[in-house]
Amino acid sequence: MEFILELVSIIVASIAAVISISTFVIQHRSVRKTEQMKIAMEINSKLDDAENKIFEIKDQIKQIEYENEDLSPYQSANSDKNIAKISILKRNLKDASLHYMNLWEFLSFLVNKKEIHNSNIIEFFKPNLISGTDDVFEDYPEIKNNKNVFEEIKQLRKKWDDESNSLNK
Repeated sequence: MEFILELVSIIVASIAAVISISTFVIQHRSVRKTEQMKIAMEINSKLDDAENKIFEIKDQIKQIEYENEDLSPYQSANSDKNIAKISILKRNLKDASLHYMNLWEFLSFLVNKKEIHNSNIIEFFKPNLISGTDDVFEDYPEIKNNKNVFEEIKQLRKKWDDESNSLNK
């Protein structure tokens, strides 16, 4: 009888341990998924802000260029001021574009290191990462051609290209 009681208590303790471990694992996965969502939402917000800044600067450049078209040769002082403004704005545009790329670099780092591994989050960002980085690489080919910058973006895009190529075979 004593043996049966010991056996029952061992079985009950084992079941309790399994339930406890299972609850911990489920809870941990849920918290991990929530953390990934929070990070993704924060990065998305910062990307929106950075992209809006780029659009704002591009609009300012277009506006000044449009105003320059209407200036006569006698208004060269205004034209010179506008040329100086455009030069500053183009520098600001490059800075804003680099900030934008740094945000994509951070997201790429998190995906490459599997800190963000939720496929829904990755698929949400994938088309925007590709088109957004393509735009900057097109505007600044020296950035694309420099192997020492934005390595995480380039690594992630290569992985996606390789996956896409293997699916097309």
